[in-house]
Amino acid sequence: MKHLSPMRRAIGIVLIMVGLTWFALGSGFLQGSVMSGQVIWAVIGVAVAIGGGFVLYRGIPRR
Repeated sequence: MKHLSPMRRAIGIVLIMVGLTWFALGSGFLQGSVMSGQVIWAVIGVAVAIGGGFVLYRGIPRR
């Protein structure tokens, strides 16, 4: 991952973290939010985390 630009790396990591947080809220693992226990947020969280992984994956130069 050392050839990945710092901006792309930051965006990818933030998307993964936000996605995992939304998944945890939507799944009911984290409580205390309007989003807690709402399945739609779990689905959106997975999609955002996958998007973050895609940002990281596409930024790695190919040989």
